[in-house]
Formats: sequence, C-alpha cells, structure tokens
Amino acid sequence: MFIALVGLTACGGGGGSGGVSPPPPAANAEATQGFWSGPVDAQTTALAVYLAEGPVWTIVQTGTATTALVVGTSTVSGSAFAVAGRNFNLASGATSSFSISGSVVPRGTLSVAAAGTAPAYALVYNKAYESPAQLADISGAWRATFNGGSVVLTLNISGAGVLTGSTNTGCSYTGSVAPHAGGVAVFDLALTESCVGSAIQQFAGITTLNAARTVLSAAFATSNLSGASAFQATR
Repeated sequence: MFIALVGLTACGGGGGSGGVSPPPPAANAEATQGFWSGPVDAQTTALAVYLAEGPVWTIVQTGTATTALVVGTSTVSGSAFAVAGRNFNLASGATSSFSISGSVVPRGTLSVAAAGTAPAYALVYNKAYESPAQLADISGAWRATFNGGSVVLTLNISGAGVLTGSTNTGCSYTGSVAPHAGGVAVFDLALTESCVGSAIQQFAGITTLNAARTVLSAAFATSNLSGASAFQATR
C-alpha cells in the first residue's frame, strides 16, 4: 500500500486533460497482481500495486522522501513479466518513459532484471492485497495538508462511494470510489478537479487504506498519461 505524501497535481501545477480511464488493460497479467514492496538500491524503495487486468501503480521513495510515481501496464508470459509506462518525477514535474522486465513467482516475489545502469532488485508480495475493499471502511471525512501545511484538502466519501472535496486555495473535487473487481484491497478512483483560473482536470486511479483504516492513499493519472500524482489523507 502507498505510504507517500505528495501534492495534488493542480496544487503544484502541471497535469493534463482528457476523459477518465485507467491505464489500458493487458492480457495474462493475473500472475503479477498484488501489493509489492522492497528496496531498489541502498537509497530507494518501491511500493507497488499490480492489478490483475494489467494496470500498475508504483510509488518510489528515496530515503523518507517520495520522489516518483510510475504508472504503467504489466504483461506476463509464463513466469516472465514486463511493465511499460511513464515515470513522473514528483519534485521536478518531469516525465519519462519507463520499462522493466523480469520474472514473477505469483504471491511471492517479483524479480526485476538489471538494465543498463539500473540494478536488479526484488519486490515481495503482501497478502493484505487479498482482503476485499469495503465502502464502509473508506466512507467519511478525510484531510490532507501540502506545502508545509499552507494547502489543506478536505474530502468526504459517502456510504455509496460518492466523493466531494475542496482545498483552501480554491480547488473543488468530485468523483467516486468503488471496490475493485476480484475481491482485493483496492478501490477504483474517478476524480474531477476544478480550480479557479484553471481548466477542469479529469483523472482515474486507485485508492488503498492502511490496516487501521485511518490513512487513505491515492494515485491517479490523466487518460493520456500527460499528468499524474498522488496524495495521502488521514482522519
């Protein structure tokens, strides 16, 4: 599950427009589905959600700082897997293409092969993925702060999964959350952002909860992957 705290796309500038849709599905991705985490190198850690239909969402941390969000699609052939997508640098706003490949032991280990100057590394499965998401667990009021506390986001999620929210800087949010298919610990997220003086933005992504159901983490992107970001909220 994501444990990172980064700014909303429009609060920090950037992002893109487009219809709401998650990364395109890919066949034969079931073997990689799950919550995965582990060190990439001595300074960097990856925390990833791989969905059975193919979408992949990965938070990258350097030390205690969140440095990137990777949005991609997984494909599997036998025990071999590959991911292709976009890497979003959450500090600079720069984006780049992203790809990895390796081997998978379902509900065990994702072993990523070395490529160029990038080292080989392994991510370990977290069986918390297998606990079905329940709307009752995510409904209620949530709050997040950004930019040293100067930006405050408040969200409310109804028992039916309807999302509304706003910031003290003039942005408003509408959307929905719904349990992802397959009885896993992931919610699908649709989010529309309206900010004073800016074009309306539409995003799709995922949301997860910590074990205590007190921390909501979300990652989301535009349909054409021109913009993406993440946030963490508490209650």
